[in-house]
Amino acid sequence: MATLALRSDPLLRFNQSRAVDGTLWVKRGVADEVSGFVTPLVKGEWPQRCSAYRTLFGSIPAVLNSHVGDLDQMRKMRNGVAHSFGREAAFFEDPVIHAGWPVRLQEGRLQGWLAIVEAVAAAIDGHLYPAHLGDFELVWRYHRWRHEPRHIDDLRYEAPVAFCRTINRDFGEGLGRDHCRALVTYYDGVGP
Repeated sequence: MATLALRSDPLLRFNQSRAVDGTLWVKRGVADEVSGFVTPLVKGEWPQRCSAYRTLFGSIPAVLNSHVGDLDQMRKMRNGVAHSFGREAAFFEDPVIHAGWPVRLQEGRLQGWLAIVEAVAAAIDGHLYPAHLGDFELVWRYHRWRHEPRHIDDLRYEAPVAFCRTINRDFGEGLGRDHCRALVTYYDGVGP
């Protein structure tokens, strides 16, 4: 999501949101390395991730801010299981010490954590989509699709309709033809 936001709104990283349409950069083939901005959002402790999010996007959804402690508990448990098989990490450095008891996760706690993850993801979507994304994901997909061979069933259709059929076939989405026509018109109108 953050990668798409940065590609859609490339000058966002310089506090110049919407100064340049990312569609123009896609059409001109501008190389855009965004991993240096995205990595702090997905690695490390949650207070630092939230700080990086606030720095990049100007604000942070309240639900994300209110669950920083829960998210960091999840991170620690996940890392413990992934890197130490649910045991104390020190055991692998000195196998003579007690390994500790395996990490246990109660069903109720897991369900609570999943609800938090769902709420945080929805809040981030709600924050980033309208401000920085819009239909950019489809615009980017259309840009790539233009250079791909068309599906045999779509050869008789004009580009917007053929693209719409491709999206509906590939993703099961019910994009209307008018939406696809508007998207292609928008794409064609950006830049030279």
